[in-house]
Amino acid sequence: IPLSFWVCFSFISLLTIVIHYFLIKANKGRPAQFVASFMGALSAKLLLSAGLLLVIGLVDPDNLAFTAIGFFLIYSLLTITELRHLLPLVRQN
Repeated sequence: IPLSFWVCFSFISLLTIVIHYFLIKANKGRPAQFVASFMGALSAKLLLSAGLLLVIGLVDPDNLAFTAIGFFLIYSLLTITELRHLLPLVRQN
């Protein structure tokens, strides 16, 4: 497993934790603006992830295919997990 995969895994994991914490705080602060915060956070997560993959593609093009496929799977699983945890919080408000 190439180092670029582990870099991406660490990046997306930390980014998901930070965004999840931000969204929980946003829901407690002003639930009416949660949807805007949620859409902005997911957009930022997607753009930062695409930027990281672009940098990895420039730095380590030989392992880009493996890293991108693994990154997509991890990104999808973490996003689904995040949504499953946040939806009940939103429904309470």
